[in-house]
Amino acid sequence: MPLSSFGVRALLAVFLTVMVAAAAADLRRRVIPNRLTYPAMVALAVIVVALALTGHDIDPARGLAGGLAYGGPLFVAAVRSPRAMGMGDAKLAWLIGFVLGSMGWAYLTAAAIATALAGGLLAGALLLAGPRGDGSIPFGPALAIGAFASLALGSGRFG
Repeated sequence: MPLSSFGVRALLAVFLTVMVAAAAADLRRRVIPNRLTYPAMVALAVIVVALALTGHDIDPARGLAGGLAYGGPLFVAAVRSPRAMGMGDAKLAWLIGFVLGSMGWAYLTAAAIATALAGGLLAGALLLAGPRGDGSIPFGPALAIGAFASLALGSGRFG
């Protein structure tokens, strides 16, 4: 899918701004606040639907499936083991799945691979740095890196 139209660029500007804010909040306070994720979900859903209605190659139904596929496993992990995975991570993953899924499955697949790699590297670096705070490892930055990498590597090549 070409990322050159104004509408798609607006979608990505909002989306990537949310990714940066979520990663920063998670690094700083080990939480991705609802006051960020809920308004972002609404705003990005409105933009995705508007783009679909104006003829862009964006599919909100595929986005919903992508949100479920990407965020669902993290939601289950957060419910079953809240100390291992936060609900903010699950909501951020749903948001990533919705936006990237609406653009095409290849974007979401690339994000999943990049997130797994970034998460492993980040966890390793934090473990090597030694104990800090409660010992939790923020996953929001890895999710954001995966989303950025998917878009950077996939521009015009996927979908």
